[in-house]
Amino acid sequence: MNNSNKKKISLTVLLTGLVAIAVTLTIGITLFTSYQSEKLTLIDTTLTMNYSNAEDISVTIDSLFKSMRKTLQSTSMYFTKHMDDPEQLQEYLDLSRRSSGYFNSIFRIDENGELLELSPQSIQMTGQFLSSDAIKDALTTHSPSISPPYIAATGRLILLMSEPVYDSHNVYRGLIGGVIYLQEDNVLNSILRNNKVDGLGSYYYVVGPTGRLLYHPDKSRLGDDASSNRVIDKLIHSKNGKEIVVNTKGIVNLAGYVVVPDIGWGVVSQTPITTVYQELNQHISKLVLYTLPPALLLMVLAIVLARKLAKPFVSLSNVVDLFSKSGKMAPLHSGNHWNREADILTKTIMTAIHKMKEQTEQLSEAALTDSLTGLKNRRAMESVMQKWIHDGVKYAIILLDIDHFKAVNDTHGHQIGDEVIHHVVRVMISSACDRDICCRLGGEEFVVLLPEMSAGEAFTIAERIRTTLENTVSPTGKQVTASMGISESVSPTDSPSYLLHLADLSLYEAKKAGRNKTMVSRQAQ
Repeated sequence: MNNSNKKKISLTVLLTGLVAIAVTLTIGITLFTSYQSEKLTLIDTTLTMNYSNAEDISVTIDSLFKSMRKTLQSTSMYFTKHMDDPEQLQEYLDLSRRSSGYFNSIFRIDENGELLELSPQSIQMTGQFLSSDAIKDALTTHSPSISPPYIAATGRLILLMSEPVYDSHNVYRGLIGGVIYLQEDNVLNSILRNNKVDGLGSYYYVVGPTGRLLYHPDKSRLGDDASSNRVIDKLIHSKNGKEIVVNTKGIVNLAGYVVVPDIGWGVVSQTPITTVYQELNQHISKLVLYTLPPALLLMVLAIVLARKLAKPFVSLSNVVDLFSKSGKMAPLHSGNHWNREADILTKTIMTAIHKMKEQTEQLSEAALTDSLTGLKNRRAMESVMQKWIHDGVKYAIILLDIDHFKAVNDTHGHQIGDEVIHHVVRVMISSACDRDICCRLGGEEFVVLLPEMSAGEAFTIAERIRTTLENTVSPTGKQVTASMGISESVSPTDSPSYLLHLADLSLYEAKKAGRNKTMVSRQAQ
């Protein structure tokens, strides 16, 4: 009898075990599915972001070199007209270098390679003959050129851009050369340093037409041959794209790469894949944190309900046991247990499913909402912009940045800083129209999307926001101000990243003009 009882499983344990298995499987499948889905989403988003960053930097470099080329062309034309006045030519060379700021040095050599004028004059090489391969190639071709990086006579790693010089009789008289010191401060390095890539461990680099590094966060690598890298090989063959790649240090990266038009350079923006897994682990941790309490609650309910469901069977067992021993019938206090308990169990399970669905919806909403302000985050903003592009909706963008926000945090603390952000959000919402969408990019940067509005109309709203902030006391006890940049979609092909880039350039102009300003993108004027 005892052995037979030991082999049996009570109804309470059985039901509790079944519920535990069901909950565990549900949570396991949910976590696995969410993990795989989120991983693909993060990888695709990161690849797209890096491609967009590389594309933006490519456009910037292309614009810069076109301006540099124009400077050399203007200098060459001036030399053509004043060939017989060396003193005036030297003064113009000095003026051209200082005013443009593009080159570390500018020089003129004749058709034989003799250095005639040089700025800055402190280098003191005038009269020497230059015989590097880059100089020889430029003198031989009689055409504009950009050299690969090479070590100059001064021992520097340099890049040479040249423009031929002809006299008034159209006779070739040498060239004008602009030199960039790759390992020292110059306008190219300055621009590239300002184009920061978001994300932990993210960085970008620039290669020349042969695959040699022209810009890299590690200056010691400048001039290295990186052509063995699969991505670099594709850039050498003028291919753009995005893919997972292993760099020379064996690190797996998510890379976007774009060729710079005209000059044949390539830009690679990449993020270590470990960063994606870090974000993914954080996402799964939050998901577990959200699902664990209701799962535990469901387990407690299952135990209680199992005991209630088993209670009539226990009572019946006692009645039978008492009758078998004494022949007496104990009162059976039981009602319509089966229907009642089954109804309770069904409602409990449906309640649990409903709760899990609500939490999933809350997680989905949280993924598109900024946790501090409740505004749409960057992902939601880009989704709206892509939908408007698909629907053919023209719109304008206001990119807002709180002036000197770091000083607010440093002086008053992050709690007051958060209150200042809420203050700015209230002003934005009250100043915008009902159909406008306010978003937070992160930190102190915000975006207002204005459907069916021109840049001029957006300027009116931006000024309303700016002047309201300027004339309202913030949580710091003083006014806070904001700088804003505006762009608008002119063509259906204008991508969100392009419009944000234009707005960012305008914002930069606003800050450059002294902050607390609103600037409209030149493309929108």
